[in-house]
Amino acid sequence: MKKGRSKGKKTAQAAAVAAGSPSSILVVVASDDFNANAWRLKHFFADSFPTLLIDSTSPIPPAEVDLVVANQGYRGLWNAAVQQALERQHDWLFFIASDVRLLWVEGMKEIMSAISGDPRIALWTPSLAPESRHSHPSCVHRPGGILRVCGAAEGCCFMVRTAVVRSLHPVPDTNRFGYGIDMATAVRARGLGEAVVDDRVTIFHPASKPEHRIDEPLADQLGKAYLQACDLDPQVLRAVDLLEYGARHGAPTPEFGPRRSLALASEEAIIDPFASGDAWGVTSAGGAGGKRLRVADLVVEDIPFRRRSCDYVCLLDGLDELPRLLYTPQRRLPLVALMNEIHRVLKPGGLFLFLGRVAPPVEGEESAVRGSGVSEGTFPDLFCEPRRRAARHGFKGRFRLEQQRLQEDGRLLSLMRRCP
Repeated sequence: MKKGRSKGKKTAQAAAVAAGSPSSILVVVASDDFNANAWRLKHFFADSFPTLLIDSTSPIPPAEVDLVVANQGYRGLWNAAVQQALERQHDWLFFIASDVRLLWVEGMKEIMSAISGDPRIALWTPSLAPESRHSHPSCVHRPGGILRVCGAAEGCCFMVRTAVVRSLHPVPDTNRFGYGIDMATAVRARGLGEAVVDDRVTIFHPASKPEHRIDEPLADQLGKAYLQACDLDPQVLRAVDLLEYGARHGAPTPEFGPRRSLALASEEAIIDPFASGDAWGVTSAGGAGGKRLRVADLVVEDIPFRRRSCDYVCLLDGLDELPRLLYTPQRRLPLVALMNEIHRVLKPGGLFLFLGRVAPPVEGEESAVRGSGVSEGTFPDLFCEPRRRAARHGFKGRFRLEQQRLQEDGRLLSLMRRCP
């Protein structure tokens, strides 16, 4: 039975690749002598999207290669990928180099599908781990980010509407190293929508192998000549350059789309540490509500917001006031219950910020989940991957610890991302 299902699944995927479909995504894994990882990447995407593995005449081509093209470096692989997407009439091309390593990619394929249906977006790219090789700093991962406007997407991994690249195809032989393709694509994308980088997804692009290194001054010269020949809008090109310049000097790139922030245990003043512009609060049962301030006793009540309705949740102190254990009438661990509620109201990839006093660590898992304070081990050990020990005590969510540090005032700052 398993073999029959597998065969049927492969047949359906092959038909999808051959025919294409409206508003569909073609994934192309571009292999240049990274065979084992190319095979892994193909199988990661192939269960969700039509996927092709294209090889540029590696000495030993990877397993399950779909197309072999002449070795013309990045330019040749890119031209072949665009040609396949256009011939199969796909609306989107997701191009990924075979040396890219997937790091934090929970929900990546779900996110890609959602992005492809957003008419505001013409180019999308995962964020790059800070230690990655990169040319465009606006794409480097930012712990406090979700979806941001970027300058130019790194050529190693991005998704673009085929309507954007049709007029740029093929890249001419004169640009033999392929420099400038990512910049030209990003500038043209802004004619149809926006170019965005997604901090919910993170990849790593390693340094190139010595045998793959090229004459960079010559490549840069040819790339600049290619950009001039593309007849790009000079104002858009300057805007992209300014985004990259700011990111290179530490300036945050703009967020994309509206955001909602929720502050728990708020008083009359609602804090908005992420500068969302749409801040709401929840105060205790004894407090007074307001237009953006709702009332709930979070010790025993749910957060009064819908599931997946918030991009950010923040809590300043407050956890040390939670009782250790309640019977209401069922047994209830208030800390676990509150973390479940925070996970529920956050959107996939949303952020939870805690800033508060540190309690002495307690020994034993049961004592930790009953604890009324927060130690440095509370979030990474109990609620974040990979440990997530509170799951044995009723915690149903999954968080990833983005960063944690003790501040000069002695308070602990923890930033967690809800895993999609």
